Amino acid sequence: MVQNTLSIYYGTETGNSRWVAEAIAGMAAKRGIPASVQDLVNVSAEQLARECDPALIVISTWNRGKPPFFARRFYTDLEQGKVRMDRLLFSVLALGDEHYEHFCACGRNVDNMLEKLGGKRWMPRVDMGSDFRREIHKLEAALWKHFDKIERK
Repeated sequence: MVQNTLSIYYGTETGNSRWVAEAIAGMAAKRGIPASVQDLVNVSAEQLARECDPALIVISTWNRGKPPFFARRFYTDLEQGKVRMDRLLFSVLALGDEHYEHFCACGRNVDNMLEKLGGKRWMPRVDMGSDFRREIHKLEAALWKHFDKIERK
């Protein structure tokens, strides 16, 4: 049986999403699952649309529900809606401050835009608060449960 690789993309302002992305890649390695980690500053919507492996987008919310500075080009590409994501299997981990009016708004928007563009979720979106370092360990079992159900290539 061929095993999927997990492609992890992160958009961050302060480094929290990167930390989560790298933590998940470490968890994958312990399970023998190949994983790659990429910063969304280097990824366009067109590149994501060509992704063959299940994608996990880890993105924080910044400045009244906006994307992190380094993920703005990617976010704008999605907003324009010009790229179909019909091949994309995706899930979103949204980070934010639960005391903030726009808690995880960017992640919710990315999740909705990817679906509208034809992407298929392999796991429901997860919103993580300021205690994300603890929440990530609670997420681990659900993450692999959903990942293991993905039809192999």
